[in-house]
Amino acid sequence: MDFVKQNKILKIFLLVLVILNLGILGFLIWSQGHKKPPVSRNDPMQFLIQKVGFDEKQATSYRELVQEHRKTAGELRRKINDKREELFDYTRTGDKKRLLDEITLLKREDEQLLYDHFARVRQLCNTNEQRQSFDSVIHKMLRKMQDPHPQGRPSHRPPPH
Repeated sequence: MDFVKQNKILKIFLLVLVILNLGILGFLIWSQGHKKPPVSRNDPMQFLIQKVGFDEKQATSYRELVQEHRKTAGELRRKINDKREELFDYTRTGDKKRLLDEITLLKREDEQLLYDHFARVRQLCNTNEQRQSFDSVIHKMLRKMQDPHPQGRPSHRPPPH
């Protein structure tokens, strides 16, 4: 008799667990379909599209501008790195001042390229609200670019002298 009672209790307990699991699964599946996808800060392009509120046409134009900018900026940054390598190649007896001047001009061109890129992206904004959101987001992004190692995260650079 004890065995029958224990078996009945186990069946009831198992049934309760199955019902709870199904309820939790149902809740998770239902809640996934009702919320917006999270804005990822790891994908700056998608972050900007969502924060500014670009429609699909604006987002497509923005993606095209980004691809164009990445290509041009990549070429420019390769030139900068080549000049840097030449500058720090101590086995060569190159003109240090000339190389520093060339790197400075290339960096200026890089900053101008970035400014022009964001100016073109801003032109995609259709409303004052989008322009204000864009301005706010760009300022946040620029601050992150200036300080890529916020407090608590170590930099790989040596400490200042």
